Amino acid sequence: MQAGVTGINSIRVYNPVKQSKENDTNGVFIKKWIPELSKINHKIIHEPWILTDIDLNGNVIPHIYRKPIISTDFKNSSVRKKLWSLRKDSFVKEESKRILNIHVRKKTSK
Repeated sequence: MQAGVTGINSIRVYNPVKQSKENDTNGVFIKKWIPELSKINHKIIHEPWILTDIDLNGNVIPHIYRKPIISTDFKNSSVRKKLWSLRKDSFVKEESKRILNIHVRKKTSK
């Protein structure tokens, strides 16, 4: 449900840059798993594609990090439109009912 793929509740498409900045302010995860960026200042590590030579301060990062691999503009994205369209799909409707049946407590009469 949190991933926005069940058709229940709201469609959620998370912005990975925003999530990274909020949940890994110091870039600990990035520095551990992407050692090529480990010497980059934590305040600017979340978006290596916007780094200037001054930001890099003599560090060199691989070319692959100089361009984002996804667009983070999800407001009118095809992803969001596709997810909303799936809510009308009969399979998704049935799957939503099945999931709700499993995860939602039935009201009991007192």
